[in-house]
Amino acid sequence: MKKLLTLIAMALLLPIGTYAATYIKGKQVATIDRMYQFVKSKNPGFDREIAVQMYKMGEKYGIRGDIALCQSCIETGWFKYTGGTAVTPDDHNYCGLGVTQKGKKGCQFATVALGCEAQIQHLFAYACTDALPYPKVDPRFNYVRRGCAPTWESLGGKWASATNYGTQILAVYNQMMAFNVANPTLKASKTSLSFTVEKGKVSSAQSVTITGANLSSKIVYNAASKMASVTTSGWDDYTGGTMSIKADASGRAAGSYETYVAVQSGSGSNLKRVEIKVYITVTEPAAAPSLSATPGSLTLSATRGQSNPTATISVKAASLTSDISYNSSTSTFTVAPASGWNARTGGNLIVTMDASKSAGNYSGYVAISGGGASRVQVNISGTITEPAANPTLNVSPSTLTLSCTQGDANPTATVTVSASNLTSGLIYDINGNGFTVTPQSGWNGSTGGRLTVALDASKAAGTYNATLTVKGGGVTTRNVTITGTIKDKGTTPDPTPSTELKLKEVWNLSTTANTATDWSDKLRNFDYCDGYLYAIYNNSEVIVLDARTAMKVGTLDKGSVVTGGTLALCDVRCFEGKIYACNLAASGKELRIYVWDNKDSQARLFYSTTDLQGAARLGDCMEIVGNENDMWFAFCNDDGTTTRIVEYHRTNGSWKAKCTNATANGARLASGISSRVLPTGNGYWIDGQGILPTFCNLSGVKQYALTGESVLQGNAWKEFVYGGRKYMFVAAVNTCSSPHISTRAPLPSPTAPCACTTSPTATTKQKPWATIPPTASAPPATSHSPEASNTMSLHARASKPG
Repeated sequence: MKKLLTLIAMALLLPIGTYAATYIKGKQVATIDRMYQFVKSKNPGFDREIAVQMYKMGEKYGIRGDIALCQSCIETGWFKYTGGTAVTPDDHNYCGLGVTQKGKKGCQFATVALGCEAQIQHLFAYACTDALPYPKVDPRFNYVRRGCAPTWESLGGKWASATNYGTQILAVYNQMMAFNVANPTLKASKTSLSFTVEKGKVSSAQSVTITGANLSSKIVYNAASKMASVTTSGWDDYTGGTMSIKADASGRAAGSYETYVAVQSGSGSNLKRVEIKVYITVTEPAAAPSLSATPGSLTLSATRGQSNPTATISVKAASLTSDISYNSSTSTFTVAPASGWNARTGGNLIVTMDASKSAGNYSGYVAISGGGASRVQVNISGTITEPAANPTLNVSPSTLTLSCTQGDANPTATVTVSASNLTSGLIYDINGNGFTVTPQSGWNGSTGGRLTVALDASKAAGTYNATLTVKGGGVTTRNVTITGTIKDKGTTPDPTPSTELKLKEVWNLSTTANTATDWSDKLRNFDYCDGYLYAIYNNSEVIVLDARTAMKVGTLDKGSVVTGGTLALCDVRCFEGKIYACNLAASGKELRIYVWDNKDSQARLFYSTTDLQGAARLGDCMEIVGNENDMWFAFCNDDGTTTRIVEYHRTNGSWKAKCTNATANGARLASGISSRVLPTGNGYWIDGQGILPTFCNLSGVKQYALTGESVLQGNAWKEFVYGGRKYMFVAAVNTCSSPHISTRAPLPSPTAPCACTTSPTATTKQKPWATIPPTASAPPATSHSPEASNTMSLHARASKPG
């Protein structure tokens, strides 16, 4: 028994055909890799697909497809189709089916798979008598005596005439099994790629060479995300080829990303795999090259033989592909970079005109270019004039003396200035306390005119000294020495209402007096000028009343310019014989100021702006101070958080806005809505529904407030001089049952406080000299008009009762 087992074991180790027969039906031993590599070693052009399909068909029918491949090697001459056979590779006939004599082509099959299946079916017919398990593709299947050759050795003399045909096949098989199979490999020429690509774009491709050898499965590949795309060229499923990889930044934000492309063959223990890391940096889109220069044109002027004038061109550039270049079109103008110039981003270029040229007009341009951007041209015009005559400046007189009694009207004097051929404009200033200087109508910054010097009579008694300086380009500064004397007013008893300020009602339009008109209850603010009252009617018109009779004499012509605003018209003021009115403008909207030269003229838009200096609204109340060449328009707004004094200053046709916050004890001065402000030389008077008439310094800080017998709150007051003293009429609002009181108020000043700045006492309390019926609505508007040297008239409006 032991000898029998030993012989069996030895037989298993011996090559096929040594002792035992080899059955055609059975389990395949060789792998596809061994089959392929063995035949390829004999024929480098061998198609791997034949080995694959022969193995698959063997598995399908239970036939030794690995040995069937060795049969095909004999039939086709190692798949070289040499030796006079008529069969060609495109016949896919690998076993001589139908070739009954030399030179006959035999059977033909459409694919490798069909050719292999026909061969396996033909072997199936020789090996057994079982029914064919799949549809017949072998056209010669029925010619075989079924089961006549169950072994490879028994094929001799049956499949072929040679009796050793089967042993020849097995000899080839034994060679194949002894063949040294190389290990499969899969390699990539690069295992990492880096891309930089703009948002929304796809990069150019980078190539990776994939090399496969001795693989048993097809090479497959895939990208781990849509950010990487793969295409191939010269590709073979088993040996690889060129792989082109692109980065796709579609839908991606700027930033860094990482993904990979996996390349593999086989599975399990036979898996071969390489990964190609793909690093992607997504950038913002590159800006298009840009180049700009400002201003677009230059104008230079010079006096022949004097200094060369210069001007600056500001150049801005970005994303240029080459440096900025610049040149001047003419030698009259030269161009050079200023400090800080950058050839890719720009900076300032200095253009200089040659003043040594002859007098005349010149023109040219500076051309500026940069890589990828459009060329920019700055046009230049220049004028060279002959030297002017020597400049002159004369001021007369050289000394001034002013005097007054404290509290009187400010005394003034005139200084005459004459100039010619100045190289720069006139500048005047007064250095000293107590005096102001303003230009009179007709003043010219080049030739002069008249200046008015005023002594501030509200100052304390004493002597004041100052120097008025007038200077201009090319001449010596001229000085005017000024001396002022203010005499002590002394102690004059206050005039009593019964004798000095007795008022008589001349007219009254009100519902209580049954004298109201169809327009009198729709008036808002008004002002007096030359015997007429100009009143805002229905927030949309300016009506004109005879100040003595209250008769309506007309309506100012609005033309086509009065438009816009929360209220089209809100306040009106008369100034130097002209009538000015404004609308009510909310934040972000247009504040508009209109002017009429007289009551018969048409409105003109005098000024408009949307710069309300942060105020919630402006236009409730407007005040004007200064003169026609130096005007200040003043407004006040309390939005509950900040009280703003907003001024618009017009000097020789140019406007400038200014804002001052009004405060009291470090907090907002709560003046209430519809506040009014009046600028003075040294501060501001503010009145409103929330406060007494209050004086603030130029920084907006409260200094003092008027006091009186009643709550002095409203937004209307008027200054006037009567009996040698300055007074203020103040309109009060009080919602209780007591009348609205208008009180006499000698105006205080920072240097000379009056009684009204202290708490009322028996001797300092201000006495009411007029009463107005109470109203719970807006405060009265006021106007006073001098009728004669010893009389005055007062006009007041209360909005609801009248």
